[in-house]
Amino acid sequence: MSDGLDAIARHVNRVLAQQVRPLYLVLDDALRLGAWRGSPDPFGLPQLRQGMSLADALPLLATADPANREPQQWRFVELRPGHVSHVLGLPLPEGWGIALLDAREEHAAQQSRQQAAHELLLLRDERERLVRELEEANRLKSEFIGRMSHEFRTPLASVIGYTDTLRELRPDDQEVQYHLGAVGRGAGYLLNLVENLLDEARIEIDELTVNLGACDLYELGDEVEQLLRPVAEQKSLSLAWWFDGNVPTRVWTDPVRLKQVLINLVGNAIKFTETGSVSVE
Repeated sequence: MSDGLDAIARHVNRVLAQQVRPLYLVLDDALRLGAWRGSPDPFGLPQLRQGMSLADALPLLATADPANREPQQWRFVELRPGHVSHVLGLPLPEGWGIALLDAREEHAAQQSRQQAAHELLLLRDERERLVRELEEANRLKSEFIGRMSHEFRTPLASVIGYTDTLRELRPDDQEVQYHLGAVGRGAGYLLNLVENLLDEARIEIDELTVNLGACDLYELGDEVEQLLRPVAEQKSLSLAWWFDGNVPTRVWTDPVRLKQVLINLVGNAIKFTETGSVSVE
């Protein structure tokens, strides 16, 4: 059993040694080299010879407390430009035992992770900035839509009011009634578009409300047909509109929203039909 463990330990040591290419040094108290094992090339050191001083190559040993006889460890030490190492120091009765471990790949991987983390932080900050700008743009757009819609409602309401007044003044003139009716329906349609803009602004700020109530489908259908028939006639289109016998007369819904849906659907049908007719069943 112990032979197997020894074999595993030797294998792991070989793999680690291949990765970190250790260099072992024995130095006296003056940091002169006494013995070594390994290659100095991965650490940017000159060719080693016995008795040479490594004080310039390992200045960090000068910072070690001579009274502290505990093993020392320094991580990611750049002994020479481009040569990053882990340095392990073992105080000896006379001098130091030093192990240098090549940490260039580990240091590059750490820098890559740090760079990636930094870029992620920058992306997060940029995303938060864009979200804030988008929210502000949506808020300003909603305010603009709401403000302009209210500005449009006042003159449209005036047009509708004067149209109704003129119809009352000329009740017997059928031609005048017909044209004033067309003006009123057109103004009402524009007013409906304005309400749609207001609804869009309310949707964006989560304030749209649905008001349920009894709705006469036949009456609502007649209103939409009268509103859109002049639009169809301007394009020389016929507009046919009828209800199936199974459709109930009254339903429980929001009449305003249903009217908007019908106007949008049938209005689009008229808009994108060049010739012929539009049928609503």
